[in-house]
Amino acid sequence: MQIQSTLLDNYTIGFESLFNDLETIRLKFAGNYPPHNITKIDSSNFKLSLAVAGFAKEELSITETDGLLSIKGAKKENKDSKFLYHGIAERDFHKQFKLGEYMEVSDSELTNGILTLSLKKELPESKQPKTINIKQ
Repeated sequence: MQIQSTLLDNYTIGFESLFNDLETIRLKFAGNYPPHNITKIDSSNFKLSLAVAGFAKEELSITETDGLLSIKGAKKENKDSKFLYHGIAERDFHKQFKLGEYMEVSDSELTNGILTLSLKKELPESKQPKTINIKQ
């Protein structure tokens, strides 16, 4: 089955060739809160940005296990607040992204309500191309 890359670009980072099981990933990780962007800087570097306005650094957690990047936000209740109108979605979330082989989070920062993660594809030395000298 052919899957449109625009659907997969929302939930995968670092894959150059995609397989049929990515449709399962798309369905499993579907959801649009909080909104996010994935930016390809070059062939080895990516940025993942999530709009997490209203969340403090202490209310966010980022984990990576076996190629699965998980970002969670859990708001601490403020019992002193009495909203006249509550239009800002500060609901808890759990967002997951499947990372490509050798992809690692190299940095993260929270600035002006945007959580930005820098991702880098680091090939181990044993997987990098090597030049073979020809003897005469």
